[in-house]
Amino acid sequence: ALVDRLKPQQRETLLEQAVERAFLEQLIERNQGDRVPKNWQDWLVGDWPDRPDLLQEWSVEWDRGVLTSTNSTDVLASELLDALYDERRGRVRNGLPVFVLWLQGPAGLQPAAVPISVMIFDIMLGSDPGRIERQAAIQLLREIFDAGCSATEYASTLDALKEQINRIGPRDAEWLTIVLDLLLLSSIPERAKRDELFYEALAVVRSWHERLEYADGLLFSSLFADVDLEYVPPILDGDDSHPRRVERTFDRVGIYSLAESAVQTATRWITDNWPGVEVDSSHTHMNNDQLQSLVRSSDVLLVQTSHAKHAATDAIRKAVDPSRLVLVNGRGASSLFRGLIDWSLGEG
Repeated sequence: ALVDRLKPQQRETLLEQAVERAFLEQLIERNQGDRVPKNWQDWLVGDWPDRPDLLQEWSVEWDRGVLTSTNSTDVLASELLDALYDERRGRVRNGLPVFVLWLQGPAGLQPAAVPISVMIFDIMLGSDPGRIERQAAIQLLREIFDAGCSATEYASTLDALKEQINRIGPRDAEWLTIVLDLLLLSSIPERAKRDELFYEALAVVRSWHERLEYADGLLFSSLFADVDLEYVPPILDGDDSHPRRVERTFDRVGIYSLAESAVQTATRWITDNWPGVEVDSSHTHMNNDQLQSLVRSSDVLLVQTSHAKHAATDAIRKAVDPSRLVLVNGRGASSLFRGLIDWSLGEG
């Protein structure tokens, strides 16, 4: 852009130097052209390369003030809806994770952006979604619940989820466990709607019973129990469809996470499924004696990296035997519980 603003003679004088010309050509090649979209609407409408990495760089500087303008957000939602149903679909689908990151911003989703986020969430799940859209949608839903939404907005998200639950199959079981976990951890402006969704989910999970992985079955059993529903998971031992055996046993489980509500739920699930096992946790931001004691005394240590501080995680990595360390990338109780199940089965 700076080079283009020069007068023609000045530009040619500069570019006569081979180093500057090569540098400019590299920049243009890296940018897939000499143009940059001005905002999300421009990116949705224009013919841009399918490059999420470039999109990430471009969108950092885009004005987020449009999220407070009803007219702007209506146009943005309309363009997104159209783009997911025409030849732009592939490029736009790949850019959805970047779009969600931009919506939440560096400080998390702002309350003023919740209405447009709910609208976009509905569009994502209502446009014949694949794995990319579902993952981006659940990340956006987490931000919506963290920011807080009205009863009407909450009901709208649940309607979109309910429709999706009836379309997915057993391969999407992990996604459904994350959804149910998120609903349990969030505030409930419409309890009846939430309970209705759990009933729908239970019926779907029961139809998957023989095709569920063992970890998914245990998770669903714990999730449904938290709303007083019963689901008996597939049998691990003695079942030809689930021939795996527990390879690692444990008496003490340590959990490090800054998400205290997720730790409390995971602790309850662990002690319910493994009676007699002790669970201890730490939420410290720094390395200290309590954290070191947790590391030394645990047969297995679950570290939720999405809710952690580097000082503490670095200390844990240095102090614990790698065979006893389970790094958990998810944010809820389900990810902690799944990490322990997989470790006990010798997976990872």
